[in-house]
Amino acid sequence: MRQPVAKKAGDFSVKTSRPRLVAVEDDEDCQILYRQFLTDDYDLVLLPHGEELFEEIESLQPDIVMLDLQLPGPDGLRLCQRLRRHPRMGQVPILILTGRQDDAAMLGSFEMGATSFLLKPVTKRELLERLEELMEAK
Repeated sequence: MRQPVAKKAGDFSVKTSRPRLVAVEDDEDCQILYRQFLTDDYDLVLLPHGEELFEEIESLQPDIVMLDLQLPGPDGLRLCQRLRRHPRMGQVPILILTGRQDDAAMLGSFEMGATSFLLKPVTKRELLERLEELMEAK
């Protein structure tokens, strides 16, 4: 079975009619799931670490951002905080997806400016419904 295509770094100059979702996720299994779950409904750009997000933020122009908390380099909380400080990213919904099941992860996410929070593993339906809610509230 052919894997659905998601854009990688440097492959996002042309925006489609679908909302652009930028996901920062270093885990390859999660990347595969995101491709399977999201490429029909979203213009998906997958980044393995957050530094690239800030290097390319102007050209990415995301409609929504998904962040893992545990990333190499700056973690998801730092990325979330930096996004909220960026002049063009203040109103863009940020969804945190993490396997961390402690209250500090959730509370810290909201304190840093996350719009929503989901625990991994997540089902396709759960993820799509949450993303739809975030896009409608935008």
